[in-house]
Amino acid sequence: MTQCERILEFIEQNGSITQGDADRLRIKRLSARIYDLKQRGIKIAVENLYGKNEYGNWHCAKYKKAVR
Repeated sequence: MTQCERILEFIEQNGSITQGDADRLRIKRLSARIYDLKQRGIKIAVENLYGKNEYGNWHCAKYKKAVR
């Protein structure tokens, strides 16, 4: 199973994927694989998450299948 296939399967089962989820799947370049999926014509939406913790500001991208 390719990384792209594992990403799609994860999104189908969980609704979305972040880099933390991808790390557990041993996928280190999630944004590159999302680009590959988009090149294949699969509609992927991105939601940018922002927050603060004891170390400062953080940012994370959350990918899911686009509704349209």
